[in-house]
Amino acid sequence: CALPISKLLQTAATTANRRILSNGGYEPPQTGIIGYYDYASHPTQHKCRETEFTRANWPMFANECSELIKHLNKVYARFAPRHHQLQMETIPEAYKLFGTCFSTLTVNRNFRTAAHVDRGDFKSGLGIVAVLEGHGFSGCYLAIPKLNLAFDLKPGDALLFDTGFLHANTEVY
Repeated sequence: CALPISKLLQTAATTANRRILSNGGYEPPQTGIIGYYDYASHPTQHKCRETEFTRANWPMFANECSELIKHLNKVYARFAPRHHQLQMETIPEAYKLFGTCFSTLTVNRNFRTAAHVDRGDFKSGLGIVAVLEGHGFSGCYLAIPKLNLAFDLKPGDALLFDTGFLHANTEVY
């Protein structure tokens, strides 16, 4: 299905981030986090805290993005029901975005990632990469070396995978 990009989601991806070293060290990538996030090096009273973007933009975010997130939740439930159920049972209600199993979204616009394993994700869950339309984006490859696979992702695609596997993506084209 076509997943139109929200103008608001585009604004979440900024160069004001600390990911320059994981992007080759030349220029900071356009990336951002929405929802709730746990910084291991900055302990808070609760497991998660609301991101700055979420605090500043919640009404618009809820208006523009709730249906997309609910749709992706249905995709997850349909294609990985066991993982989805475990995540729904484990994630506290206060951190679920729109009653879904998701607590966090990462928005990447031009972020070619080095090979990495995601930290802080729910261990029995999966990550979902949703490729949204917009701004001349044609696609990229997401590589998972352990599986000896590289997925050619295009606008409208959604991919569920274990983010505990080493993975990386190519330049966005």
